[in-house]
Amino acid sequence: MPAKTSRKRQRSHHDPETETKEYYNRLLFQCRKDLHKNAKLTKNFLVQKLIRKIKEQKADDVKLQELKAQHSMEPVISECLRRLGIVALNPNKNDATAAEKEEASASSSWVLERILEHKRMVEALEKWHDQVTEYRRWCLKQDERRNERTKVADADSA
Repeated sequence: MPAKTSRKRQRSHHDPETETKEYYNRLLFQCRKDLHKNAKLTKNFLVQKLIRKIKEQKADDVKLQELKAQHSMEPVISECLRRLGIVALNPNKNDATAAEKEEASASSSWVLERILEHKRMVEALEKWHDQVTEYRRWCLKQDERRNERTKVADADSA
């Protein structure tokens, strides 16, 4: 008869740095995904609004063409991430240069500003600001725990 094994799931002992990187990567992925979705919706709302104004003869067609020409939401997302400060929190030291390049590539056009000022994007940025703040607190707590462990280990060895 085989020996009984515990049915409880064993906790894996992760390296604290790995845990921090995983948390950051999950946060960044979800943030980018949500911001991209909201940016696309906002752009579509703005296009619809300009079309209505054009039909009423109150706006010119040039702005509509510029707005429709904004195919990539990457400049909007880059600016959002820069404003949130999530790029500076990157624990992946090798990816830091890529993040800096991404941050520098954000353009400042009227389309970008209109999308960022929209109510839907403002609400999304506020939501993600809270998530980033929670991540910062978690990182600080992890650092405090690591410092306490090293102090205890140093005291025991002395």
